[in-house]
Amino acid sequence: GEEIPKDNQRVETYGTVDELVSFMGLARSFCVDRKVSDDIQDHQSTLFRLASELATIEPSKMKIDPIHTKDIETIELLLSEYEQAVTLPPHFIIPGGGKSSAFLDVCRTICRRLERLLVRFSKGDEWNNQDALIYINRLSDLLFMMARKEEE
Repeated sequence: GEEIPKDNQRVETYGTVDELVSFMGLARSFCVDRKVSDDIQDHQSTLFRLASELATIEPSKMKIDPIHTKDIETIELLLSEYEQAVTLPPHFIIPGGGKSSAFLDVCRTICRRLERLLVRFSKGDEWNNQDALIYINRLSDLLFMMARKEEE
């Protein structure tokens, strides 16, 4: 409900969440594996919650649940499933093994940028959700594993 400048760190941060959600949708549109596609969509919804949390200046006015421990537990279980299902090559991976995997690698790099922005933003007095920081860190790992799954 309040106006803030477009170059405000808050706007930059939730704008990057929006960018990540959009690229995840692009990756999802090319997915071969139905489970990967469904899992991406679930995390897009979680990211909408994060964007809402970041966009809400007055925490008491939030109409959604912020990212919390349950979200971390959910993503770690999912990451464990992918780690068991995917065999990683013993060398560096060059993105581009397929359309969906390449887009998922772009998502991973956007997610890492988002993590850096969140860390910077959390150093101020306006927002500090450590669970969200952990969630985003784990999400980038999950996106990496999903990209490898799409290459199989």
